[in-house]
Amino acid sequence: MVKKIKKELKTLRGRIILAFVLVASIVITWTVLTKTSAGPTEENIRTITLKIRGMTFGDNNPTINLLPKETVRFVIHNLSVGMKHNFLIKGTNVRTRFLNYGEKEAVLFRAPAKGELDYLCSIHALMMRGKLRIVDDLAKFN
Repeated sequence: MVKKIKKELKTLRGRIILAFVLVASIVITWTVLTKTSAGPTEENIRTITLKIRGMTFGDNNPTINLLPKETVRFVIHNLSVGMKHNFLIKGTNVRTRFLNYGEKEAVLFRAPAKGELDYLCSIHALMMRGKLRIVDDLAKFN
């Protein structure tokens, strides 16, 4: 049997079959690994909507409590007539584009294991800024 396989591998047909088997193995392995990774799923992503009115996010730039390593979808909705606003989390690459009145945009953010971060509107940062605080138990703060 081994001699037959060695002989077959010397032919073009044998090499093509071997290449196909190797590529198929790589694709299957990659698919299994990516499907079983512990990444966020739609069910475990919390959505937080911040409606911009005047010069504040939500209800007077609230402090938002997040769990360690939690994935959150921030939905930013600009309801401030005649003003453009954006949303960014300082020290990260998370940001929206500048939103006109009535526009909304969502961004995903994975919280760090601990600490506090600022969120803000880059052109109105003196008035439009709040805190993201990492806590161990959300129930203590609700």
